[in-house]
Amino acid sequence: MVSYQPFKGLSAWFSSSVHPKIANKWVRYGGHYGTETGADYLFSDDAFAKDTIRVYSEQVGICVFLSSWLVDVLQWEAMPQDVPIGKYFLHPYNSTLQNLRRKNNSNNCDAEVSTDVMKMPSSSKGTTAAGPSAPAPTHKNLSCRTLFQGMEAKGGKREE
Repeated sequence: MVSYQPFKGLSAWFSSSVHPKIANKWVRYGGHYGTETGADYLFSDDAFAKDTIRVYSEQVGICVFLSSWLVDVLQWEAMPQDVPIGKYFLHPYNSTLQNLRRKNNSNNCDAEVSTDVMKMPSSSKGTTAAGPSAPAPTHKNLSCRTLFQGMEAKGGKREE
C-alpha cells in the first residue's frame, strides 16, 4: 500500500474502453470499484463503447469522464479536487452523432449513421471537451446539469 491515497473512500466504474492498468491504479491509490449506478466517478475512453452507450442511455443527466483525469491526478501528485475534471468530460454517443451530422450538413435528422464510420480515430483518444474547468464532484454520480451550471455561474460557457 502506498502512503499517497488521493482516491481513498471514493468509488469508480470503469468502461471496458479503459485500460485495466489505469483502473487498477484507482484501487492502488485508495479507491474502490463501484457500479455505474452507485459510483462516485464514471470513466470511459470511448463514447462509442457499448457499455458507455448503455450507461448514457440508462441514466439521464450523468457525466462520464476520460480516464486521463485519473492519470493526471497521479502524475501531478494532486488530490482529486485540485485537478478540475470538467475538461475531461466525455460527450455522450448521441451528442457525438448529432455533432458529426451537423458537420456533414445533414438536413435529414432521421438519417442512419454507421457507427463503424463514426468511430473516432485513435489519434483523438485523450481529446477532452473544450471549455473551462469545473470542480471535482463531491457526491455520487455528479449530474452533468450541475457540472455545467457551476461552470456557467463562474462565467464559463459550454459548447452545445
